[in-house]
Amino acid sequence: MKLRRVAAVLASCSIVVGLAGCHLGVGDDDSSAGAVGSPPTSPPERPERPARYTTCPSGNIVPPAVMVLVDRELPNLGAGVLGRVETYDEGSSRLQIAVGVDVLAQFEDLDFTTEQVALNGGLATVSTAGAFGLTDQLVVVTWTERGQPSPCASRTLVGSNIDVQELIEIASSGAHPDA
Repeated sequence: MKLRRVAAVLASCSIVVGLAGCHLGVGDDDSSAGAVGSPPTSPPERPERPARYTTCPSGNIVPPAVMVLVDRELPNLGAGVLGRVETYDEGSSRLQIAVGVDVLAQFEDLDFTTEQVALNGGLATVSTAGAFGLTDQLVVVTWTERGQPSPCASRTLVGSNIDVQELIEIASSGAHPDA
């Protein structure tokens, strides 16, 4: 009989302690915010954030109609600016149009021959190199687009197995280089 009384007293004490523990920290003032047993508070409403990134405008370069877009990238140029790289294919020919992006770093091991050419009233640099095989040719046309802020003013066309004159004509479709 004594054991039953002791067990009953212990049980009632644990219930009382449990209820008291649930009540601890809950008060009518703001000092108890976030305490055990208090209702959750909703976070303050935040104003809508403006866009963090701006994207360089397209280069207005028109690829040949037979070429198909196979890849598009928006690489981060830093300072909240995204560049553009579009890649087009047709058979063994490939064309990359880059705005604001230095795509030449991937070809640093090639020996280029360069020359300046007139392009829509300004100047462009044409670089050529043998590329991936005996008959493959890599042609790169670079210029700084008039009226565009840096880094978006940097324009590059990379043609693999595209004739130099054809790549210059493609560049002419939308280029407005600085003189």
